[in-house]
Amino acid sequence: MLMIRGRLYMLVVILVITASLLFITGCSKEETNAEAETNAIADTVLKPLAVIDDFNSENVVGALETDGIEVVLPEGALGEGSEVSVAIGGEIPTYDKAQMALAGGALDIKFSGAQRRTDAPILVKIAVDQSYFADHQELEGFKAAHYGQATGWTYTMPVEVNPEKGYIAFEIYNNDLWGTAELTEAERKEQYIKGKALQSWGESQLEGDVQAATKEMIESILVNQFNATNKSEIELVSKAILKELKYGSLEYGKLATDLMNKDFKSYTANVASMIGQTFANAYEADALSSTFGQLGNAAEAAGYLWEGDYSGAGMKLAETISEMSPAYKVAKVAVDVIDTKINNWKNNGIEEAYKAFKEGSNDYILFGYNNEPENFGEVWDQMRGLARQIEMDAVKKYAASIGVKESELSQAQIDKAKTKARETLKDQFEKRIKQEEEIALQEANEREVLAQFEKYGLLERGRVWYPYEQSMERMLDRLYEQIKRIQLETGRFGIVYKDGDLHDQARGLDYIGIVKDDEMKMSDLAKLIKERYVFGEAAYEKMLKEMGYVKDYELESGTYKGTLVINDAPVLEAAKKALDDPASVPTVTDAEGEECEEFDINEEEIQVQVQEAINKGNSVIGVEVPITLIVKEGTEKGVFTATLRIDYASAFPDYGCEEATDEPYNLSFKEGVITLTNTLVDEGFTMNSVFKGTFEGENKLKGTFEATTTEDEYSGYAATSVLYSGSWKVSK
Repeated sequence: MLMIRGRLYMLVVILVITASLLFITGCSKEETNAEAETNAIADTVLKPLAVIDDFNSENVVGALETDGIEVVLPEGALGEGSEVSVAIGGEIPTYDKAQMALAGGALDIKFSGAQRRTDAPILVKIAVDQSYFADHQELEGFKAAHYGQATGWTYTMPVEVNPEKGYIAFEIYNNDLWGTAELTEAERKEQYIKGKALQSWGESQLEGDVQAATKEMIESILVNQFNATNKSEIELVSKAILKELKYGSLEYGKLATDLMNKDFKSYTANVASMIGQTFANAYEADALSSTFGQLGNAAEAAGYLWEGDYSGAGMKLAETISEMSPAYKVAKVAVDVIDTKINNWKNNGIEEAYKAFKEGSNDYILFGYNNEPENFGEVWDQMRGLARQIEMDAVKKYAASIGVKESELSQAQIDKAKTKARETLKDQFEKRIKQEEEIALQEANEREVLAQFEKYGLLERGRVWYPYEQSMERMLDRLYEQIKRIQLETGRFGIVYKDGDLHDQARGLDYIGIVKDDEMKMSDLAKLIKERYVFGEAAYEKMLKEMGYVKDYELESGTYKGTLVINDAPVLEAAKKALDDPASVPTVTDAEGEECEEFDINEEEIQVQVQEAINKGNSVIGVEVPITLIVKEGTEKGVFTATLRIDYASAFPDYGCEEATDEPYNLSFKEGVITLTNTLVDEGFTMNSVFKGTFEGENKLKGTFEATTTEDEYSGYAATSVLYSGSWKVSK
């Protein structure tokens, strides 16, 4: 009978039911010839495939195997009196080989009748020889290509690029000539820059949305968490915070980033913290009490406020705002609005509609539109299927934002969501047409970003950070995310795109050549990203300090509150391994050869208990646990002692965890790094806990922690000495 030492089993059980042991701390073809050429693969004779005039059922025209093209016109694609003719071949209009190369045949589709755009998307598949894909490790450069007499060649994102079966698929709503193209790398960069400029401009238009969402959330928190009833006092607090939001790029940057990233938890915590700060600055304890009554379920948050602990109050407030609370729903609805506004400009169909709106198209048909300039009503009606899709997406998002099924929405709610989507798009069109110069300036800024990325080798394929199989577009996305990360880490959300711009007095300085407290130079951002990629976090943080973007903070005595999160628990993997493969478990004996603390892993009761413990252990991973770090200065300056209290009992009330106690830790603070260590010996079992952290602001620490054991039988069995690990953050 196979026996294993009982401590492995006990480790798993203890992980989830007690704080005394494991919870103690608790590639693309580049064309250089810019000469425009006629596509060599074009047929000289147009080959008609079909004429369709009945759309009461689905129509399929052509076959990939024989015609190289397949067109699926869905039921109801066009109304009565309409006719669609489909043909292939013919002479292909010239194109610039420095921008693209046609990758397959071409489709000529013509609508006759009053309707120039479809009520549902037409699916087109164009065959591309499989050998064409052979040298490609990524396929992002393949696009649908549309040719219009008024527009020349434009591109649309495909819905599928299938190298195995040899075709590219895309959806269309209007007629003209269509084909498939591979963009050159230079053109891919150009398209990315234009898209990023629009996105950046769109994000810059969100200030009103962020403020409106924040104001609504503030009022919801005051009413639902503080039982506030005095409307004038509620308005006072709201205005005080919104004033800071208007003038403080740090506050706006944080909240806007949270909403754009759909990080409800961070957004909620940031708003709650701002409320705490405002309370503490504006009221005495008695005034708070009289204004907000008994404070309801925010009483503990109020306790922090009395002590001037804004972050503690903010965290406690955030804890009370569950996913079902009105305040949390405010954030979700705001995200829905912001997400729609940003993503609208990523939709090629919407971009085409905007061009029709801007230019008008009475003298010719532009992407199927025939409208007066700046007549949104005409454009919206002619969008047809695209407009219906926008409305359906809006209804779906709205239902998700308020936590119900679409079928549960009333007709009034559905109509409201659709109207909001139409009004949002109209507002964006009207704003953009007035701000084309700003968008052009932003495009120039994005070119400077790209230039800095290239200058520092961040777009050199084959580097560790840029493998060949990753598309250029996704690599650029990663680099822009690095910019956002650095902005959040430094609290600096302004960018000086060119070093020479430091001498532009329009930046609001009385003197020139100086970076403001809320700015960073783009050249520095590129250097920092390169440093992080090549040399790692420590080198990156050192460079941040050398550049003067972060300060060196001194550790101060006092009480720091925050949370920790267990991210990984190898002890659970060890237990799961025992259940999956009992024969792999060694039998451990003592010095006399006797088996130690035996139990039979094959016993059903034991297996059930271990599985239950594993399930509980997995349920604690990723959950925030309150922690309190108390730092005291010793007799010698710069020498500290510390205790750490981890409240697993309140985080997991059903797990039977022991009440949190202050555990002593050795503390060292060197070169801005705080290290906390603790060793626990329990019935011969030794566990070492190590917390490492750095400052992310004055009196704010964050870092990682790890619990390990020196017991050979555990590390040998689990192939690691780590019991569990995670991250932590506290603030004073």
